[in-house]
Amino acid sequence: VAEGDVGTFIPTIVVTRSDVVTYRPTTMTVSRVSELPSGIIVASAPEFFTSKYTKDQVWDVQRSPAYPVAGRDWTLSGLKSALDASRSAIDWGNGRYLKFISEIDNTNSPTSLFDETTGKRYKISLNLYEQNGSLVKVASRWGNLIGKGAKGFMYVAEGDVGMFFPAMPVRSTDVITYRPTNLTVTQLSQIK
Repeated sequence: VAEGDVGTFIPTIVVTRSDVVTYRPTTMTVSRVSELPSGIIVASAPEFFTSKYTKDQVWDVQRSPAYPVAGRDWTLSGLKSALDASRSAIDWGNGRYLKFISEIDNTNSPTSLFDETTGKRYKISLNLYEQNGSLVKVASRWGNLIGKGAKGFMYVAEGDVGMFFPAMPVRSTDVITYRPTNLTVTQLSQIK
């Protein structure tokens, strides 16, 4: 509904002018980005919100220092299976994956990301899904992104549990050292 007045119907099937379309809506009014139909994503960081992360792409790590420091290398070691925000091991089941979800954040939380193109702020949550796309659980209701660089980034779930998302394949015995380009990600454009 454009500017609260003009409604435009966008079908997901081929229709002609004379067709009568009857369907039962699954969402009455979309109020969260995660409720948008598949294929519609935040324009500033499309790949980030469509990426699916499996067990071998998300790690719990020891960090030295605990948070990245400007102009200094960051070392991640002791890689083990990731934990969710409640500090429980993620139940990867058969073919499950994690996916980031963005929702408009009207609270101006310091962990939300600013979208320069729209002037809106978004909170970033992390959900666990079955292989078929059905939601298993919310792994983290909110979090911030830190230490983004050529070798990956860290998502700090609900201000407590860090999850490392490497940009390349890693093993549990690896020690990863890199100099982050973004210590704390504050804008959606920084996660491209």
